[in-house]
Amino acid sequence: MHLFKLLLIGFVLTLSNRAMGQASAMEHGASARWQWELKRLADPETGNIPLNMRQRELMYVSTLPKNTDVNPLAMGQSTGWIHRGPYFIGGRTRALGIDVANTKRILAGSVSGGMWLSEDDGKSWHPTQATNEFRSATCIAQDNRPNHQQRWYMGTGEAYGQSAGARGAYYLGDGLFSSDDSGKSWQAITSTSGGNPLSFSTGWQLVWNLAVDASANDTANEVYAAIYNQIQRSANGGKTFNKAAGNLEQFATGLGDGPSVRWLSILPVSDGTVYLAATSAGFFATDTLMGVNTKWVQQASGEIGNMVCDMFDVRVSDGTIGLATHGNGVFSAKIVKKGDILGSDYLEKNQTIGVTAFPNPSSNNITVQLNMKSQSLNARISLLDVLGRTVNAPLKELALGSSNSQTMNDKQWNLDVSQLKGGVYYVRIEAGNYLKTIQIQVATDN
Repeated sequence: MHLFKLLLIGFVLTLSNRAMGQASAMEHGASARWQWELKRLADPETGNIPLNMRQRELMYVSTLPKNTDVNPLAMGQSTGWIHRGPYFIGGRTRALGIDVANTKRILAGSVSGGMWLSEDDGKSWHPTQATNEFRSATCIAQDNRPNHQQRWYMGTGEAYGQSAGARGAYYLGDGLFSSDDSGKSWQAITSTSGGNPLSFSTGWQLVWNLAVDASANDTANEVYAAIYNQIQRSANGGKTFNKAAGNLEQFATGLGDGPSVRWLSILPVSDGTVYLAATSAGFFATDTLMGVNTKWVQQASGEIGNMVCDMFDVRVSDGTIGLATHGNGVFSAKIVKKGDILGSDYLEKNQTIGVTAFPNPSSNNITVQLNMKSQSLNARISLLDVLGRTVNAPLKELALGSSNSQTMNDKQWNLDVSQLKGGVYYVRIEAGNYLKTIQIQVATDN
């Protein structure tokens, strides 16, 4: 009997100890999970979770112009966006590119393994970075212009999506890298590097996405980067960068309640160029880059609204856009002119830099006029073909006559197109941080 009691007491104590051990493990797991969630949500500059951050972000975005605000005709009507179904989340290979010069060459980038290259249509792979180099890739972009296709750009640093447990949700990178040998080797772009690998110190440590402007002239290398709380633009291949987020940032410093920009792209349309941005609070577009004064307009405010927009792609041949949202599936639309995505009323009222061409089409001479609402700036004008190549054509600046509609900021040029083949061309004007592209048509009788 005593033996039975002793065995019973021992059994009860064993169960009690096991339960305490399980409770301790659960408490430890809960604590570790809480620490992970804190690191995932905290502001990397302060280490604290901003109070009511999502509400503040949505409140700020509600003050930005919407397509229905600037084009009343869009109210209650379909804007062409169609819900396309489920959204599947991929793995840790964040960067993927197929070489337009040789489609058997595929470049793939791993967040923690760097860039890899296959030259046999994916049958075999080899790393293109040495073991002592910084090996992290989250996005990649190729310069698709003829004579530039050997140049690639790579971004590093992952803001969300990693599952490295207690190390936190940020996988810090070190800016941008470039390759001038079709991805066989990579060099750091020094203007973006130098972050502390152990702690967050610069927005360049978290690069969401890259875009290369295929409409730039031959002598320019324009690259755009969506990084932590900023959009950055370089006209010289990354030697220097300027901000282009404009009203997507609540403050010019990049701080405040503005949404994060996840994806960028550049779409040539029939009457110029449109710049597109997917953000944590909707899909935005603009047709003119003006540095910190850039005006972005929220698109599909009824269909997409303030959804988190993770990524999108454009098909330049017909203007089709496919947009992937976080948890709300895929949307698509077709954009062939600026008015399709911005609203003509907004374009008229908010352009700080205006460019017109007349007569258009023409087989002889086209007058290009620039109007700046801000201070007078030196303007650079170039003519490009549909492949982005610089076209040489006689260009002469004209003296403006006196007119109530003309100001000291107006400029005019005469463009002689009499020797050009008939077809579509693009006039591109740069003035300070302003950038504008319009389409012209050379009549077919040339």
